[in-house]
Amino acid sequence: LEASLQTLIEIGFITCTEDNPRRYLPTSSVDNTRIAELRHTLRAYSPDWEHRGTEIPEQTQIRQFLKAAENNGDAACGDMTFAALMQESTKDEH
Repeated sequence: LEASLQTLIEIGFITCTEDNPRRYLPTSSVDNTRIAELRHTLRAYSPDWEHRGTEIPEQTQIRQFLKAAENNGDAACGDMTFAALMQESTKDEH
C-alpha cells in the first residue's frame, strides 16, 4: 500500500498532508480525470527509467505487446472519468 501511495505521489496524482495521521488528497479534480490518462501515466512511470540500459530484442517485443494491450485498455476506458464510473456503479447497485 505504501509503495502504491508513493507512486501516486511521485506521478503527481495525490499529495500527502502533514497531518497525523497522514492524509492523501488528489492534486486536481478526480471527477474529471480520465481513467485512461491515469493508466498511461502509471504505465510510463519508472523511477529508474534513465538507468535501465539497452533493451534486448525480447524486451522490445514485450514492450510492443504491452503497448498493444494498453491500446485495447484505452478503447475499453474511452473518455470514462472517475465521476462517470461512480455514477455507473451506483446505477448497477439499484
